[in-house]
Amino acid sequence: MVPDYINNVTVAPAWHQALPLRDSLPCPWCPVMPPEVTVFPRGPVELGEPNILICFADKFSPPTLSVTWLKNGQEVTKGVYETDFYPRPDNSFRKFSYLPFLPSQGDFYDCRVEHGGLAETFTKHW
Repeated sequence: MVPDYINNVTVAPAWHQALPLRDSLPCPWCPVMPPEVTVFPRGPVELGEPNILICFADKFSPPTLSVTWLKNGQEVTKGVYETDFYPRPDNSFRKFSYLPFLPSQGDFYDCRVEHGGLAETFTKHW
């Protein structure tokens, strides 16, 4: 169990360079819980109008997770933005991944998630 005070620890600015490493380190006190994954658009979808697809991974632990976007089965990296891992009160985590897109007839998108709590890679279709 993580002590309550751990959420109130502040980090000196020089240590922020090391923060990307934390996502690859094991979390010995964290139980393994697979993510719940949801994909949804930021706003109402209209063909030809720019929008953003959001892949939301929730209630997972430890905080190690990989998100990959696919358009019509092909990996997309341009414009993709991910948040850090956000802690939840139950000691699990959440993370958002954003994909700007231009809705077109016949296009399909997938959010592919990899996590140690999943038996295999999980793909959520939109």
